[in-house]
Amino acid sequence: MATPSGTRDLSASRIVFLVVAAAAPMAALVGVVPLQCALGNGAGAPGAFVIAGLVLLCFGVGYAAMARRITNTGGFYTFICRGLGRTPGVAAAFVALIAYSAVGLQLVGGFGYFMQITFAQVGVSVPWEVFTALGVAASGILSYRRIDLSAKVLGTLMVCEIGVLVILDFAVVGRRGTDALPLESFQPGTVFTAGLAVSLSRRPSWDSATPGG
Repeated sequence: MATPSGTRDLSASRIVFLVVAAAAPMAALVGVVPLQCALGNGAGAPGAFVIAGLVLLCFGVGYAAMARRITNTGGFYTFICRGLGRTPGVAAAFVALIAYSAVGLQLVGGFGYFMQITFAQVGVSVPWEVFTALGVAASGILSYRRIDLSAKVLGTLMVCEIGVLVILDFAVVGRRGTDALPLESFQPGTVFTAGLAVSLSRRPSWDSATPGG
């Protein structure tokens, strides 16, 4: 996978960075968890994460088993075609196309929104459309350049965002103590409420963390 210019290959560690960065832990915390608490099952959101983790574990076993026998760049389309037929595969690909397009619009809009808020806190007023345009331009430049450059940028940003989340976790636990981890959040009566379906549907890392998804 070496590039013609003689740059280093896209190593396994860089691929890991790309996949984990696509899971977007910071985006999940900022953009998804508040919606879970407001529109989903609220205090039972941690239990929804456990359920999602178990589903992903089962999915991962099946995906790994199929990946050993199917080598194709078509991603889930190929897997679904092999398992269920061409018609379900095309339908799934169409749904994925719409979903990823919607997520792309959400991400660039959210980037502009939060950047506007951040700059406003230091007294700088800039329209969110400007930040959104800059984000789209930066993504275009990185997409045009070699993929190993994108891996380096994403790896650096991922380390920074995970560091921010770790600091936040320690700050919350340090301030609230054991009250920050209430067992009530995992009780069936708290988890299985009317908003559970909403919480489970807001899992941005389910397919984006999987190559070809």
